[in-house]
Amino acid sequence: MAVQYNNSFIGYITKHEVTISKIAIIAIFLAMIRCTIEHVRLGLSIPDLSIAQAQPFLLGSIVSFISTFIMLILFSFKKHKLILITSITTIIILLIVKYPTSVFMPLLSR
Repeated sequence: MAVQYNNSFIGYITKHEVTISKIAIIAIFLAMIRCTIEHVRLGLSIPDLSIAQAQPFLLGSIVSFISTFIMLILFSFKKHKLILITSITTIIILLIVKYPTSVFMPLLSR
């Protein structure tokens, strides 16, 4: 018995989940490359670069690397929905790492 897909968003994701998983893996991989290159660029342009200035980019590189590795393992086991959840979680974590004060300070000041 074949699965019927309707025109909803969930039906689209279910029908094209392999392609969406590949796009998610590539997006997180590019985020890892961007964080790494930004750290190198800062190191070349600022001679007295401290760890505090480079910390968001280093943490972003580590988070992106770990999540890309996890997503590749999940892809080999054909767990495409977990790949989407991992990529969304990674993007949220990267935003929190990059903008820690702007994300949490309005919530803490109430």
